[in-house]
Amino acid sequence: MPELKFSAVDTALAMEEVQKVLGPDALILSTERRNGMIEIVATNDP
Repeated sequence: MPELKFSAVDTALAMEEVQKVLGPDALILSTERRNGMIEIVATNDP
């Protein structure tokens, strides 16, 4: 699966989205704050 971006108002909500979409084996590639939002780039590609 390619890299996906997730944005939310805080880290906890962004991580919930990551786990919902990619599952428990998700690999976080980056985390940044942009325009008051948390942006996480993640994948589940081995």
